[in-house]
Amino acid sequence: TARDDSRRAGASEGCMEPETAKDFEAGDLIADRYEVKRTLGKGGMGKVYLVLDHQTNELLALKTLLPQHVDNERALQRFVREVKAVRQLNHPSIVRIHDARKSSTLLFYTMDYVEGKSLHEFIRERGRLGLGSTVRILSLLCHALEHAHQHTIHRDLSPDNVMVLPDGSIKLL
Repeated sequence: TARDDSRRAGASEGCMEPETAKDFEAGDLIADRYEVKRTLGKGGMGKVYLVLDHQTNELLALKTLLPQHVDNERALQRFVREVKAVRQLNHPSIVRIHDARKSSTLLFYTMDYVEGKSLHEFIRERGRLGLGSTVRILSLLCHALEHAHQHTIHRDLSPDNVMVLPDGSIKLL
């Protein structure tokens, strides 16, 4: 389509920069820095993309606020609080935020991209976990939450916000 051709042409020339809260596609460039590779997921308030940071050559996760929340002051404040709270945290089992910006009407932040499966997927694939695995995962999660709760309260704790990495460690999102 004409839109696809102009998007591809703009992305290849480095001048295409979507600046509104919308669905991004592979190849789109955000804030003249982050190239969208694919969609990773969608939650109640935001959508998360796998992006390549052209300044650091790192793969990161980029979370945007969904379009229906852009004009909602409470949603904006919650998004900003989330960024501020996570930036205070430094723990091996908690994902780190790298960058947070507002670009025109687009509000987003970037964070570590975590290779692994959500705890939800992990349990669904393995079935019931044994006592040792359960205790290990809960112990790691409690350690991360103990650190986080020195600065903030995690308001969206669920098996979808805990990633199990291939080495068996976890990351709290």
